[in-house]
Amino acid sequence: MDFRLHLEPRRRSFARCVQDVAIEQIRNEITLIREYRDRLIADVVTGQIDVRGWQPGPDDMVNDEDLAALGDDEECEESAEEDDDGAD
Repeated sequence: MDFRLHLEPRRRSFARCVQDVAIEQIRNEITLIREYRDRLIADVVTGQIDVRGWQPGPDDMVNDEDLAALGDDEECEESAEEDDDGAD
């Protein structure tokens, strides 16, 4: 997405700084969620969490189109590396 702002240079600089901070916070949260997911999977696989009686609820179901829109971890990590190259 392109959220370019048409502001005077000083305000544009401030807006860019706020945007950069927000993007970094979101990336950190995504990293933490992935770590949590990986830990949860490991706990289930090793038997530390019993999921034999678990049944998916209506909020647990994701259709294929929504899942495809999310992409996979490799795509997200590659795009993050491309964004960090310093080019705008």
